[in-house]
Amino acid sequence: LVLIALFAYASLPLYAASLNDLTYTTTDGKVTITDCNKAAAGDLVIPETIRGNPVTSIGELAFGECYNLTKITIPNGVVSIGEEAFIFCVSLRSIKIPDSVTSIGADAGPSEDEGTFYNCTSLTTITIPDNVTSIDDHAFYGCMDLENITIPAAVSSIGNSVFQGCAELTNVVMEGPPPS
Repeated sequence: LVLIALFAYASLPLYAASLNDLTYTTTDGKVTITDCNKAAAGDLVIPETIRGNPVTSIGELAFGECYNLTKITIPNGVVSIGEEAFIFCVSLRSIKIPDSVTSIGADAGPSEDEGTFYNCTSLTTITIPDNVTSIDDHAFYGCMDLENITIPAAVSSIGNSVFQGCAELTNVVMEGPPPS
């Protein structure tokens, strides 16, 4: 019985994700998430405000190599998600991107950088918000379990190799022409 109890305890996450796991900067009253504790696990809800300031962006590499996060909820008010923001989040199955986001892989420019969700091998479904106008190179590269994606009409630019290595991708919905 003791051995079973020890085994059950050992299989529980040792660390639950919270605001305390986040590092951020505040510039002109706006918060950018810049890093996350690599030991963070489970679901993480990023708050709309930190110390009274609105969270408006997820920085480059902010959640890179956070191997144990399974779900991330980004608050409404975030307008940009940086290059490689979620690279190698291999346990990430679900991410909620709010309608306020206008760019994924913001300011990537010509580079050899990996995409925003590069090698998020457990990610299965994602809906790109209606206000996004561009998706960076390699954005979903190596997302082997990605099955469904919806791309809104406002997207006018899709980078190179966006879905390379997405072996399970069976449903891509591209919505109608952008509004005039």
